[in-house]
Amino acid sequence: MPKLKWDFWYRSDGCRHHMSKTRFAGVDYGTVFWRAMRAVFIDEHDNYGLLYNGKLYPQVKKVVAKNGRRYGFNEEQEKRMLREGEFRYPIATSIPTLLYLWFEGPDIPEDNRNWASAYCPGRHINVNFYNMRDFAKKHFPKTKKGVEQLVYFTGAVVLHEIMHNHGFSHPKKVNWKPGTDYASSLPHVAFWSVLRASPHWSHFKTVFTGLSLAELKMCGCRTIS
Repeated sequence: MPKLKWDFWYRSDGCRHHMSKTRFAGVDYGTVFWRAMRAVFIDEHDNYGLLYNGKLYPQVKKVVAKNGRRYGFNEEQEKRMLREGEFRYPIATSIPTLLYLWFEGPDIPEDNRNWASAYCPGRHINVNFYNMRDFAKKHFPKTKKGVEQLVYFTGAVVLHEIMHNHGFSHPKKVNWKPGTDYASSLPHVAFWSVLRASPHWSHFKTVFTGLSLAELKMCGCRTIS
């Protein structure tokens, strides 16, 4: 299967428009988003991000080991998704807008409580960049370093949703405690592994350890079945 690279991502017109008007520390979210995709996947110059350069999977193994089990996936699926990045998105080459992976904004009212949601299975991801931007304002410094933290946070959320696109789910009730069904699911393993593999792990560890129950509910990236 082809690796997920620059040519296979598409944002709806509305998503593109509103991302460009949403800012954090002087940087528009459209810029943050593309930097996130470059950081985790493959950029327009074929440079590999965390998933494909071998830095992500060692963290995946650590997260799985910490949970002590897998919920809804096996080791072979874990390797295929988070080591090889073998994502099966449909493509219709005769219709330019039907590309591999389609991003939209938070158009569904129920998505307002989440960072993102996805069709499971499917190829659409609804990205609530307003909520992620607001989370960054509260937990990341409003500096260049904070922007970089938002980049990796965004990449973690997107990879979480890609797991949903490929049919992997978790309980609706959010519980990040190691060993729970939610924490042991492939979407959450993907999210946490990106944070661990990023240059900002020490900050993320502090932030997410100290989240309130209300904020943790924001991690319940709703799967649309």
